[in-house]
Amino acid sequence: MFKNTSKEKIHTLEEEIKSLKNELYAKQSVVFMLEEAIPKEQEARKQYMGDIALFFTSIFKDKLKHLISLQMEELSQVGRTEEINEMFRSNINCFRIIQEWMEEKTKEHLGDLETMRDSFDENEKFISNFKETYGKI
Repeated sequence: MFKNTSKEKIHTLEEEIKSLKNELYAKQSVVFMLEEAIPKEQEARKQYMGDIALFFTSIFKDKLKHLISLQMEELSQVGRTEEINEMFRSNINCFRIIQEWMEEKTKEHLGDLETMRDSFDENEKFISNFKETYGKI
């Protein structure tokens, strides 16, 4: 009886490890797709981060919350197959990965702005450099 319980625990742990590996692989795949579009040149990267921050904070943050809530609502419906439920879980995970990525890039942008602001003594110089780097505001 003890051996059977140990085997069951080992099997459960192996399944959990397999699930975590699959989740990590999916997350890395989504992040790779998002990261590959980021320009390598520093000024272009800063502008790209600014674009992401603006899009995320002004429009997409609320849209992602809405999409996640819709998927969670669908997941709560009774009578669906496990395959369908897994699809909704995958959608939720993907939306959360995108949300996490966009939050990271927004923080990077805010850090860039703080660094730029700290490098100037006067606000006018900061505003001029901001306009030059990110375009007219």
